Amino acid sequence: MVESNTDLRTGGCLCGHVRYEIDMTGSRTGNCHCRDCQKNGGGPFMTFTNPRPGHLRWLQEPEGRAHASDIAVRRFYEIYTKSRWASITPLAGVPQFEADNGAD
Repeated sequence: MVESNTDLRTGGCLCGHVRYEIDMTGSRTGNCHCRDCQKNGGGPFMTFTNPRPGHLRWLQEPEGRAHASDIAVRRFYEIYTKSRWASITPLAGVPQFEADNGAD
């Protein structure tokens, strides 16, 4: 049973494959300035929220899991890692880095 004083929210990825429900009551939000978060977020920091144990429920859970550090875990939909860059065609006359353009 959900209490009337909870801060219940839902969210997910843009394609709709991954969905979650989270009770933000008692959560802590902050910014991380580590190099991994800077690269992942494309800025000087990344904002994150730590929900209380049991306050996050996956409605459609992502399959992928990567440990960025001892405490940071990145969750993702695995199909994105296989097809994301394959749909971006190289620009004519621009040198390409083979490891990033899907070449094996």
